[in-house]
Amino acid sequence: MDHPAGAPLLALCTALLWAVMLRRGRWAALALPLGALLGFAWVMGGFSASPRQLPERLPLLALGALLLALPLALGARGLVAGGLVLLGGVATGWWMAGAPLTEADLRRVIPVLVLLGLLVPLLHRAAAGPWRATVAAVALAAGLWAAGTPGPWLLLALVLLGAGLPLFFLGQPLPEAALLPFTVLLAAVLAGGLLMRGAPADWMAALAPLGALLLGAAPAGHRGAWQAPVLLLAAALPGVALAWLLR
Repeated sequence: MDHPAGAPLLALCTALLWAVMLRRGRWAALALPLGALLGFAWVMGGFSASPRQLPERLPLLALGALLLALPLALGARGLVAGGLVLLGGVATGWWMAGAPLTEADLRRVIPVLVLLGLLVPLLHRAAAGPWRATVAAVALAAGLWAAGTPGPWLLLALVLLGAGLPLFFLGQPLPEAALLPFTVLLAAVLAGGLLMRGAPADWMAALAPLGALLLGAAPAGHRGAWQAPVLLLAAALPGVALAWLLR
């Protein structure tokens, strides 16, 4: 990669071009997973069919998130949509745990499977509101920067932020076809820093987006255009500040 800003800019431009071309149609929501897919691939230098390192798993995970979003873009709702959310959580946990296939390997990675299997549905529910996904993406990037988390996790978080900006600027809840891939990738990047190093600063960085979604979402409710994001950001700030102090 020639410049660190290249991948987030690629994600932003891809998502913006896709969203503008489709003019808010049902397929416009796929701008987010498509932009993230290309941005992650740029960061990691392509796709790896058998990734050994944690960050290398993100491009194919983004491809999987895009495929999960297709039925939602076609109008899937109800039990089908709920099943896709659960599938997204289980698949994310399995893939980020290294895609274990044997019983012994599965037992070894049970904590990761359970963590992400529960985190994706939880984030999906908590992020379903105006400005929530926007602030969560900003909080994740800010937390990783404050913690000094090693590896490309901050750059991956900026890619996810860039891919979502065309939809974030609408100030409306993300469409389902964008919300599910967003929460899958948010959970994966959030967990990546913990699994890579797991220092106290990394845990505080992970708490920044969780604080915005789980603590700030309720008081933010359906408040005005500026009140909701301010309350969400206020809930994220303690995590960012503690990540900085503990780095």
